[in-house]
Amino acid sequence: FTTAGQVLQGGKIVLNMPDLGAGMQSMWDFETPVIDFTTPSSGALSAATVSFSSEIRALTVTIAGAAMAQETQHVFTITNVRTPSSITQSRNVVVATQDSLSKTIDTTSTCTTDVINRGTLLDASFSPATGTPAFTSVATVAFTTAGRVNVNGTVVLVLPQVQQDQNT
Repeated sequence: FTTAGQVLQGGKIVLNMPDLGAGMQSMWDFETPVIDFTTPSSGALSAATVSFSSEIRALTVTIAGAAMAQETQHVFTITNVRTPSSITQSRNVVVATQDSLSKTIDTTSTCTTDVINRGTLLDASFSPATGTPAFTSVATVAFTTAGRVNVNGTVVLVLPQVQQDQNT
């Protein structure tokens, strides 16, 4: 984003993540986030503190070191970002800069998230203990998830319809 006004040391960047509504087990989350400013490349801009409030869906970055210059593009990465627990469309994130007294300097609602698509299970297998017809036994199901399955989430197995073999 590009600032309009200057944000002095002690000022803040606040990202208000979108409300995804009911029906989503978990929303956007930041688990011990770390901020790394990549643009501008000079000026020793850093984060003094980074905090996330899940109640109001707000990530707050308090500026340390140099001030954020006015009319300057700023780019940073955030580590430990957890995407929502299910697929979702692109949504708006309200980004604001504030002074050290939490008074708004700049704001935009045109910052957007990416679309969160369905993951793919890898190395999936269904292996019965025996290959004998009509035999009751144990089957081992194995797979690797692309994301995590939250507590109280579900795994659904849909077995194929059995076709009668014409040659029997």
